[in-house]
Amino acid sequence: MKALKLFSISNLRVILFNLVVITLILVVFEVVMRKLDLPGFDACKMSHDYGTADPELGFAPVPGSEVAGSRLNELGLRGPALLTEKASRHFRILFMGDSTCWGLGVKIEDTFAAIATRLIAEDNPDLKVEYILGAFPGYSSYQSKVMQRKLLPLDPDLVIFYVGAHNDHVRARYFKDSEIPLRSARLNASWHKIHLFRAIEGFTGTVCHSLFRHLRSRDARSRVPVKEFHENVLEMVGSVIKQKKKAIILIPPYSNHSLRRHHTIPKYQKSLETISRELHIPFIKLQNIFESQDDNLVYFTDLFHFRELGHKLTAREIRRIVAKDIIVEQSGI
Repeated sequence: MKALKLFSISNLRVILFNLVVITLILVVFEVVMRKLDLPGFDACKMSHDYGTADPELGFAPVPGSEVAGSRLNELGLRGPALLTEKASRHFRILFMGDSTCWGLGVKIEDTFAAIATRLIAEDNPDLKVEYILGAFPGYSSYQSKVMQRKLLPLDPDLVIFYVGAHNDHVRARYFKDSEIPLRSARLNASWHKIHLFRAIEGFTGTVCHSLFRHLRSRDARSRVPVKEFHENVLEMVGSVIKQKKKAIILIPPYSNHSLRRHHTIPKYQKSLETISRELHIPFIKLQNIFESQDDNLVYFTDLFHFRELGHKLTAREIRRIVAKDIIVEQSGI
């Protein structure tokens, strides 16, 4: 009995010693991670080069900062900063989209937003035609939807959409874009202040995503699955129609390389065309324009961002549709 008691005390000491050692190791890990500010990821796992953390967008542009060689204006956008109140006889165009719409790789004056604005101005000399570039690199239709809510108070007369080109159908890290608000809320939870818990969350989330992603369809693994993409675009266009404004949908073109790699692309294209027809919104199938061109002339080497020629072709089509289907007039006249 005495031996059993001694054995139990000995075991208890070993257990307590091990617990103390494990605790000390965890404390050391926590201190080191705090000193090094690790793990260095946020809810959206995006590079800080693209802006600051935002509870809805995941990452948001910072006014006055530099992104891909361009200085952002007071609104945190590329291009001219327009006054909140629209001046008399001004026709304002809002362009919504991703890095292609933003003009990654080309000068601001060579983007299809800037070129189309100049062409429409030439056709309507009695109006001052101006544009807002509400696009940002890395943004999906979900983020464009959130961004549009912030920009519609600027009272655009025409909204041109370029969404679904790349960021929606690419593979998610381990959660969908629509989960960004929930993930962002977790960043402010008390447990998230403990870096060790953050590391465990990130590790388990990444491992589970890697293990089970092959059990899901390609669409389910996207940042924005087709169904959610359709709902996002429907909400954006619906908001424009509700305000009695005009809209044009650009259906993105895809290189042969992209079509081979991403088999869900036609579903996104079909979704845009379906919404356009159902809501009687003019649309432009850029694929029909680009397919007669050499991919290397209209795209950069990544085969989805436009070179100057791609922007010019797109701008000309916008001009054609505006002249044909959109009555360009100042609001209220």
